[in-house]
Amino acid sequence: MTTKMPFRDLPEYGLRSELEFDDSGNVHVITTYDSVKPQLDLNAAMRSHTPPKPGPGEMDMRLVASIPVGVQFEWVTKYGVELWREDHMPKVRRLLNSSDYRYLKTRDIIL
Repeated sequence: MTTKMPFRDLPEYGLRSELEFDDSGNVHVITTYDSVKPQLDLNAAMRSHTPPKPGPGEMDMRLVASIPVGVQFEWVTKYGVELWREDHMPKVRRLLNSSDYRYLKTRDIIL
Protein backbone atom coordinates (compact mmCIF):
# COMPACT_ATOMS: atom_id res chain seq x y z
CA MET A 1 0.00 0.00 0.00
CA THR A 2 1.23 3.50 -0.76
CA THR A 3 0.46 6.82 0.86
CA LYS A 4 0.24 10.07 -1.08
CA MET A 5 1.02 13.44 0.42
CA PRO A 6 0.67 16.87 -1.24
CA PHE A 7 4.09 18.34 -1.82
CA ARG A 8 3.70 21.61 -3.70
CA ASP A 9 0.71 23.46 -5.13
CA LEU A 10 1.09 26.17 -7.75
CA PRO A 11 -2.53 26.60 -8.88
CA GLU A 12 -1.75 29.79 -10.80
CA TYR A 13 0.34 27.60 -13.11
CA GLY A 14 -1.92 24.55 -12.96
CA LEU A 15 0.79 22.48 -11.28
CA ARG A 16 0.51 20.14 -8.33
CA SER A 17 3.07 17.69 -7.00
CA GLU A 18 2.59 14.74 -4.67
CA LEU A 19 5.01 12.48 -2.86
CA GLU A 20 4.12 8.83 -2.84
CA PHE A 21 5.56 6.66 -0.07
CA ASP A 22 5.78 2.88 -0.10
CA ASP A 23 5.10 0.69 2.97
CA SER A 24 8.60 1.24 4.36
CA GLY A 25 8.20 5.03 4.24
CA ASN A 26 10.60 5.61 1.36
CA VAL A 27 9.67 8.02 -1.40
CA HIS A 28 8.33 5.93 -4.24
CA VAL A 29 7.17 8.42 -6.88
CA ILE A 30 6.85 12.17 -7.33
CA THR A 31 3.90 12.89 -9.59
CA THR A 32 3.21 16.27 -11.15
CA TYR A 33 -0.17 17.09 -12.65
CA ASP A 34 -0.86 19.90 -15.06
CA SER A 35 -4.38 21.26 -15.13
CA VAL A 36 -4.66 24.00 -17.70
CA LYS A 37 -8.38 24.62 -17.12
CA PRO A 38 -7.96 27.66 -14.81
CA GLN A 39 -5.68 29.36 -17.34
CA LEU A 40 -7.96 28.54 -20.27
CA ASP A 41 -10.97 29.93 -18.38
CA LEU A 42 -9.06 33.15 -17.75
CA ASN A 43 -8.01 33.34 -21.41
CA ALA A 44 -11.66 32.95 -22.49
CA ALA A 45 -12.78 35.68 -20.08
CA MET A 46 -10.10 38.01 -21.43
CA ARG A 47 -11.14 37.26 -25.04
CA SER A 48 -14.74 38.20 -24.25
CA HIS A 49 -13.64 41.63 -22.96
CA THR A 50 -12.54 44.04 -25.67
CA PRO A 51 -10.22 46.67 -24.20
CA PRO A 52 -10.32 50.19 -25.65
CA LYS A 53 -7.87 50.97 -28.41
CA PRO A 54 -4.93 53.18 -27.44
CA GLY A 55 -5.14 56.84 -28.30
CA PRO A 56 -2.78 58.71 -30.61
CA GLY A 57 0.80 58.57 -29.40
CA GLU A 58 0.07 55.77 -26.89
CA MET A 59 1.87 52.46 -27.09
CA ASP A 60 -0.18 49.38 -27.97
CA MET A 61 1.24 46.71 -25.69
CA ARG A 62 -1.37 44.15 -24.74
CA LEU A 63 -1.30 40.55 -23.65
CA VAL A 64 -2.25 38.44 -26.68
CA ALA A 65 -1.78 34.91 -25.29
CA SER A 66 -1.15 33.02 -22.09
CA ILE A 67 0.44 29.61 -22.55
CA PRO A 68 0.40 27.17 -19.60
CA VAL A 69 3.60 25.33 -18.71
CA GLY A 70 2.13 21.98 -19.80
CA VAL A 71 1.41 23.32 -23.29
CA GLN A 72 4.90 24.83 -23.49
CA PHE A 73 6.33 21.39 -22.67
CA GLU A 74 4.08 19.81 -25.31
CA TRP A 75 5.35 22.27 -27.92
CA VAL A 76 8.97 21.46 -27.09
CA THR A 77 8.45 17.69 -27.21
CA LYS A 78 6.05 17.54 -30.18
CA TYR A 79 7.26 20.36 -32.41
CA GLY A 80 10.67 21.38 -31.09
CA VAL A 81 9.29 24.89 -30.47
CA GLU A 82 10.84 26.75 -27.55
CA LEU A 83 8.64 29.69 -26.58
CA TRP A 84 11.52 31.67 -25.07
CA ARG A 85 13.63 31.65 -28.26
CA GLU A 86 13.19 34.68 -30.47
CA ASP A 87 14.00 32.71 -33.62
CA HIS A 88 11.05 30.38 -32.81
CA MET A 89 8.49 33.23 -32.75
CA PRO A 90 7.21 32.54 -36.30
CA LYS A 91 6.46 28.95 -35.23
CA VAL A 92 4.83 30.18 -32.00
CA ARG A 93 2.59 32.53 -34.01
CA ARG A 94 1.67 29.70 -36.38
CA LEU A 95 0.72 27.45 -33.45
CA LEU A 96 -1.31 30.19 -31.74
CA ASN A 97 -3.17 30.95 -34.98
CA SER A 98 -3.96 27.27 -35.57
CA SER A 99 -7.37 25.87 -34.62
CA ASP A 100 -5.65 23.48 -32.19
CA TYR A 101 -4.23 26.24 -29.97
CA ARG A 102 -6.39 29.33 -30.57
CA TYR A 103 -7.85 28.93 -27.05
CA LEU A 104 -4.50 30.10 -25.67
CA LYS A 105 -5.02 33.59 -27.09
CA THR A 106 -6.44 36.31 -24.87
CA ARG A 107 -7.65 38.38 -27.85
CA ASP A 108 -9.45 37.34 -31.04
CA ILE A 109 -6.73 38.42 -33.43
CA ILE A 110 -4.45 36.85 -35.99
CA LEU A 111 -0.82 37.12 -34.93
